[in-house]
Amino acid sequence: MKIAQVLIVSLLLLSTAAWAGEDLAQTNKELQLQIRQLRMDLRRMSAELAELKGEEPPGEETTDEEAAKKPQPGMVEWPTQYSEEDYTRKELQNINRTLIGIHSELAEIRKEQAGLALEDKPDEQSNAISNYHVFKGPNKELLQTIKLPEDPSEDDINTYINKIIEATNGQNTLSPYDPQVEMLMQIGGDHLGLLIMKFQTLTISDCEYHLLEAIARLANDEHKKLILAKLPECPDLIEVITNKGWETDAKEILLAGLRNHPNTVNSNWIKAVANLKDPETYEVLKACLINNSPLRYHIFKMLADLPGIELEDAVAQAWEKAQMEGSRESIDAAKFTVQYGYLDALRSLVDAMVYEAKPMLFNTSQDFRNIILQHIDFYGRNDEIYRWFKDNHANLVFDKETRKFEVKESKAAQTAEY
Repeated sequence: MKIAQVLIVSLLLLSTAAWAGEDLAQTNKELQLQIRQLRMDLRRMSAELAELKGEEPPGEETTDEEAAKKPQPGMVEWPTQYSEEDYTRKELQNINRTLIGIHSELAEIRKEQAGLALEDKPDEQSNAISNYHVFKGPNKELLQTIKLPEDPSEDDINTYINKIIEATNGQNTLSPYDPQVEMLMQIGGDHLGLLIMKFQTLTISDCEYHLLEAIARLANDEHKKLILAKLPECPDLIEVITNKGWETDAKEILLAGLRNHPNTVNSNWIKAVANLKDPETYEVLKACLINNSPLRYHIFKMLADLPGIELEDAVAQAWEKAQMEGSRESIDAAKFTVQYGYLDALRSLVDAMVYEAKPMLFNTSQDFRNIILQHIDFYGRNDEIYRWFKDNHANLVFDKETRKFEVKESKAAQTAEY
């Protein structure tokens, strides 16, 4: 089943990245592409889980380099406690754990519906995944021993949080229903600043998910000023911003982040600004499309349907940069630039579909084929499409209305036919 396949592939990729740790910097862009696809799989699996549980499905989710590096007035400085590689690995781990947790819940529900106990007849998916990974949920026995004293001091609260963090180490299936979330919420909204500080200073840990979940649940309008003040130094708080609908209040902070870090900014920041549908933000969003090579296709999909946005020039610049960056970047950019009539983009997709010598992560021949067929006036097998392109590429013209490449016969062919 697709869910099992997604999990197995993601687990194998994580294992490979861990094994080749010294090469992580070289593969960082590839890992970020994995993150993008894993988020899509996460949304799909979350929707399936909600359907099985009878719940509502979750809602949708500067070319001068020296000038870009130079801090500008009011510039939002990105946190430096992690390297870019650490951020990538951390986000992959968190998404992967959540995927595993959702898969566990789906398996439980399916077996309950079938009247089976989990240990009676483990399904094929669970067996396949367990070959690569052993599920480990919350240590409830240990967590039950952790108590928050009555009328606790700040030291008591710190000790309480630290014990929860220690008890969570090694957990690899995460869920909003884990006891750690409720335990951390016992601290109360009055100490939300302490929870945020703990989340900020925490190195890569299995408890980050629970801390952020507790912060998001405890936060209310009284905490808006605090959350906005902490957002520049704690970018993950964007989840609180979007959950509470505070994007308009955070607009200037978000725009500062996008302006100063168009190539590395958290994709959820881009999504939050795009959700404003404010033409005043469009130029900043276009700069992210041009410069953020790991997320270009993802960003394009965020921007394509914004009212009144003109993307032609930004797409041209993004395509030019992608071609200079490497084959993976150019293939990823080709997936959206092809609809603007770039013949080289079509060529990249056709080659990727047929050869797949260096396939894009999570992209298959079928993925490329589906995009190609939307933009050519021809239908056939992959090898036939390749032959059609090879034979006709010199005579292909792009119809802007249909957004398709069509064969226009040369004058010589027309004369011969006449």
